[in-house]
Amino acid sequence: SEFLHPEDWPAMREHWKHCLTEGSMPQDIECRILAQGGDVRWIMGRTTVIPFGEGLALLVNIQDITERHEAVQALRDSQEALHGLSARLISIQEDERYRVARDLHDSIGSTLTAIKIMVEGALEDPSQGGIESRMSTLRSVIPVIQDSIEEVRRISMALRPLTLDDLGLTITIDWFLREFQSAHSSLKVGKRIELTEDEIPDPLKISIFRILQEGLNNSAKYSQASRVDVSLRRVEDRIVLELEDDGVGFDLAVLRPPDSTGGFGLASIRERVILSGGDLSILTAPGRGTRIRAQWPVT
Repeated sequence: SEFLHPEDWPAMREHWKHCLTEGSMPQDIECRILAQGGDVRWIMGRTTVIPFGEGLALLVNIQDITERHEAVQALRDSQEALHGLSARLISIQEDERYRVARDLHDSIGSTLTAIKIMVEGALEDPSQGGIESRMSTLRSVIPVIQDSIEEVRRISMALRPLTLDDLGLTITIDWFLREFQSAHSSLKVGKRIELTEDEIPDPLKISIFRILQEGLNNSAKYSQASRVDVSLRRVEDRIVLELEDDGVGFDLAVLRPPDSTGGFGLASIRERVILSGGDLSILTAPGRGTRIRAQWPVT
């Protein structure tokens, strides 16, 4: 009994007492024990009542099931994380649809309405005078149309950069880093791209871009960093993407679950890396910045 975990001892004592008084059939029960050094291990014990002298005794066979128990717990945690990710994904999809609908209505819709009014005025308003006056009004529509084209391009690039398919990942990364630096002028961005386009498998390109996008957005929102460095290179037989900032860092042990606000970014990155066949490591500590490293084997 001195090896049993203090929290499990009362239940195990009652179990053994019941076995001795009721003579129950052999059965398995799981509990924790305290190993040398204070480590906690999980065991499965099968208790059998046997004759002993003039009375009865308990014969207990135990098996260390710590690894199995940890695997089962990891599976439960993974399922909970998956449920959280699924719920969060639905929420993000709705938020994205709302954002696109709002952009289309507020920006594109209002611009097209303005163009319609200006063209109608040039064509129908008698007060416009001669042809030259009306042509001048129509010329003033051109900058408005150009602004609308730029807005359509911005919305399209936010949904999925067309340059990723047309020009490749490295050019898309250059574009995104310029846009990111423009939007976050207080956060200096360093870049180290050592791979050519042909060295990056096509199925990986969208995953690498989304991981980079999510990681930089996390740095901008939470890290309070003054600098973030991005590198994409080959290390031996692996493609390696790294993002490292000099921000406040955090404690991985107390990271909030992925279904709460703030934990989804890293959970999303981890899921993308795993689903694309890679490995993810995160090195961080309070006050020491954060380094995210994703790597994929080169096949």
